[in-house]
Amino acid sequence: MLHSLHRLDCKALVVLMAVAAAFLGLSALVLNFVVLPAFERLEEQEAKSNLERVRHAVTTELDHLAATAADWAFWDETRNFVQGERDVFATENLTDSSLHTLRLDLVYLYDRAGVLRWGKAFDGERAPLAIDVFAEDRLSPDHPLLAGGDDPAGRRGVLTTDRGPYLVVAEPLIGSERNRPSGGTLIFGRA
Repeated sequence: MLHSLHRLDCKALVVLMAVAAAFLGLSALVLNFVVLPAFERLEEQEAKSNLERVRHAVTTELDHLAATAADWAFWDETRNFVQGERDVFATENLTDSSLHTLRLDLVYLYDRAGVLRWGKAFDGERAPLAIDVFAEDRLSPDHPLLAGGDDPAGRRGVLTTDRGPYLVVAEPLIGSERNRPSGGTLIFGRA
């Protein structure tokens, strides 16, 4: 009798181990083919949603920056300054406090030939900052940042610099009468 009980215990143990193995196998199948793909889809949807939020935030910020740049680019005083006709423009309008109020981290003004007429960049503490892209006093006339000539469109996007990425807009200086060709390019940026 004791021997048959031991055999029953062994059979029960084998059956129990087979059931446990089947359960583990079935659990692994459900996990790999049902649960994980569902989590991966959710994770992918969340990543796409986050990416869309970032894209929208960058686009909105660039739109606001472009509107501010257009106000300055369509202003006769700015165009006249870049063309050398109004020397006091910078001291009257391009003050650190006015650029801070506009939340600008960089402002550069170039004439039609790509010669820098005025430029300044700031760090987070509003101290002057040198940026590699703007290190020279001249940009080649075909430089992608220059929005000049008869091209009516400004440029906007993210500019990678040695100081990190900047949201940048470049507008042709066409004055209040929208005169063509452009008198140069105004570049505004935010870090």
